Amino acid sequence: SRGWHFNTEDDYEMSIASDGSVTLPANVAQFDLEPSSRFDVVMRGQRLYDKVSHSFTEFGSGVLSGSVIFIFEWDELPPAARPYFAMEAANRYQKRWFGSESLQGFTEEDLRKAKLLFEDQECLQSDATIFDSYSVARTLDRKSGSEFIE
Repeated sequence: SRGWHFNTEDDYEMSIASDGSVTLPANVAQFDLEPSSRFDVVMRGQRLYDKVSHSFTEFGSGVLSGSVIFIFEWDELPPAARPYFAMEAANRYQKRWFGSESLQGFTEEDLRKAKLLFEDQECLQSDATIFDSYSVARTLDRKSGSEFIE
């Protein structure tokens, strides 16, 4: 249910039913509207609830557009994600049930390699750059400080 590039879509439209409610598909983990929206939505079950109007049915008509995170079946995951997710699950299982330090060292090294491969693919597909970071943009946009010198 974590948002990755492969399972997150922005500007995704959800249809509003004739009674003013929005029912989300079963594979939706999260749905959020833009901060400028007049609604403050949360998921309750597979329906959207507006915390402003305290209602499931005050969305009007048409569509709502927002950011959605999908949950996919195993076969729908990107090839680089499968080994990483499987090793993450195996590592957690080993720690909780066996607690073997020798097994832990072996699985954590494999896990690091799988995670690196998966994150590399994520970065390539998302066309991410350092300039997408707020802290980098803030640093680059910072004034030189010379305006404070008289």
